[in-house]
Amino acid sequence: MISLCGYNIGLFAFPFIQQIYGNNGLLHIAMFDMGNSFNVFGIAYIIAYAFSENDKLDIKKVFKKILYFIPFDTYIISFILNIAGFKFPGLIVNLVEQISLPNTTLALFVIGYFLDFNLDKDEIVSLVKGLIIKYIPGIILFITLPLFFSTTSMTIKAIMLGSIMPTALVAVIYSDERNLNVKLASIFITSTTIITIIFMSLIMLKW
Repeated sequence: MISLCGYNIGLFAFPFIQQIYGNNGLLHIAMFDMGNSFNVFGIAYIIAYAFSENDKLDIKKVFKKILYFIPFDTYIISFILNIAGFKFPGLIVNLVEQISLPNTTLALFVIGYFLDFNLDKDEIVSLVKGLIIKYIPGIILFITLPLFFSTTSMTIKAIMLGSIMPTALVAVIYSDERNLNVKLASIFITSTTIITIIFMSLIMLKW
C-alpha cells in the first residue's frame, strides 16, 4: 500500500524528461509532482505508521513527523519562494544543481543495498497484485488520452509519463523506519523502475 502511494518524480522522471523535452517538459512534470509530493510525503507515511506493529496510530505524532521531514519542508519552502517571486543568485542555483547531481546514484544505491530476491509465495503474490494495481491507471490514460486530446501537448505527455513512473524511494525508507517489509518494498521499486523504462520508451518513441 505504501508503494502504491505516489511516484518517483524528482529522482527518476526529472533527469529523463529534461533530457528529452527540455525545460518545458521539466516544468510540466514538476506541476504533476506538486500533488504527487503530498501523497509521497504525507499519505504514504500515514499508511506506514498505521500498519506498524510498534505503535498505535497517533495522528498528532504522524503530522508532527511529516512536518519535520526535511524533503517535504524543502519542497514547501521552495514552493512558497517561487510563488513569492523570489530569485536566487546564479551562484547559489549552480551550487544547488551540483549538490543534486549524486541524488539518483545514491537513491539507486539504497535500493540495491536493501534488495533481496528471496521472496516467499505470499510476497510474490503481493508483488504481482501491487504491480497490476499500480499500472492500471497509467495504462488506461495511455490508451484513452490520445483519443480525446492532442499528444503534441506537453501537459498530456506529462500526465501519461507521470502516471507510469516507478514507486518513490520513501517506500523503502518508511518500511525500514516502521519495521515493515523492506525487502518487498525494494523489489517493488526495482520492478517498477524496469517496467517504467519500457513504458516510458514507448511513450517517448510514439509521441
